[in-house]
Amino acid sequence: MFWFRSEKKETDVEGQNVTCGCCPNGCRPKPPCPPSCPPGPEGPTGPQGVTGATGPQGVTGATGPQGVTGATGPQGVTGATGPQGVTGATGPQGVTGATGPQGVTGPTGPQGVTGATGPQGATGASGAVSEFLSAYSTPSQPGTSGSKLIFDRNAVSYGTSVTHSQNSADVTIEQPGYYYISFHGSISPAQGQKYPLTILMNLQQQGNAVPGSSVHCVFQNSSGVSNIAFTQIIQVKNVPAVVNVVGSGGGFLYTEISMNIQKLV
Repeated sequence: MFWFRSEKKETDVEGQNVTCGCCPNGCRPKPPCPPSCPPGPEGPTGPQGVTGATGPQGVTGATGPQGVTGATGPQGVTGATGPQGVTGATGPQGVTGATGPQGVTGPTGPQGVTGATGPQGATGASGAVSEFLSAYSTPSQPGTSGSKLIFDRNAVSYGTSVTHSQNSADVTIEQPGYYYISFHGSISPAQGQKYPLTILMNLQQQGNAVPGSSVHCVFQNSSGVSNIAFTQIIQVKNVPAVVNVVGSGGGFLYTEISMNIQKLV
């Protein structure tokens, strides 16, 4: 280490002349040098001292203003699809919406080509023609209680299942089966009857009244006229079987009568 001494002398308070400067260890201290005494050159830097212990953390300062948002980075790779979740319960059905307006009908397309005609089917069996007979009587004829009405004419007939001789009351059925019978005509009271007069007409088969075929008329005086009619289906098991129309109840006149019989099966 070097010490520097100034050759300038000054008078201290006691009138002694001393020199200024620094003194090495153990020397008598000298008064400080006046401002005109320049410092010596700086010595070399000493070795760094040991780092002291870290002091306590200071108080956190106030948060500064938010910085400008940076640019968006590139999109990352899409992750794998997770497993499908459990299906939830079905919700209640919503209210049906109003029906929308009907759309405009489109134009009719062109007619397609007619297909080929198919083969003709086999001819079916010919149906059986029903056998029948119609008998009638035009002029007025008298009748008494229990008498059979006479049919003096035959109109048309087909087959041999039903036969009738003109001017006869009996119509004969020659084949077993079911037959449809219809009758109509007009009746009026005969002379000399007591009133009121009830006349009953009914169909008979083999002398027995056929249920459901009876009609009756009630006359209050001799000028009364009544139209009568009935229809019925009968079954014939034993042949030949005779059918008639029979009047009862008193004297009467019958006219314009007709009976039709048709074999059903």
